[in-house]
Amino acid sequence: MDVYKEAGYLVLGSRLKRLSERILQDIAGVYRAQDIPFEITWFPVFFELDRRGNLSITEMADMLQVSHPAIIQMVGKLRENQLVNEARDPADGRRRMVSLSTRGKKLLERIKPVWASLEKAMQGMMQEGEHLQHILTTLDELELQLNKKNVFTRVNEMLT
Repeated sequence: MDVYKEAGYLVLGSRLKRLSERILQDIAGVYRAQDIPFEITWFPVFFELDRRGNLSITEMADMLQVSHPAIIQMVGKLRENQLVNEARDPADGRRRMVSLSTRGKKLLERIKPVWASLEKAMQGMMQEGEHLQHILTTLDELELQLNKKNVFTRVNEMLT
């Protein structure tokens, strides 16, 4: 008996969280197996810094759709590990710009083959399931609907 399947939409959030944690644990295991000192929570910052070179704290928060304090905390952790540099923007001294350090760039080069393999493995898994081929589109649609009207509002409207 799988309570997650039996409860249906009542536990959608819990089921998505369970799946997310399972995937993230596997990915963390890949980094450990490859002896790469990389925390999975660092991925979005590394990914964006690799693509864009440098970003302000505010730009990162906006792009990653997380709070300003959360980005400051993550950047602080990356700085402690000497993986990023942080400097004031010469054009606007109030802005703090973040870029990968030399050590961060070296780590990134070790990580990129893992990312390529992860991408291929995930794509392959999605091709194996009859309904999985469109999972990213489905998730996009779910996020759009939640942005239009969240679950709290939907339920409250029914109860009042």
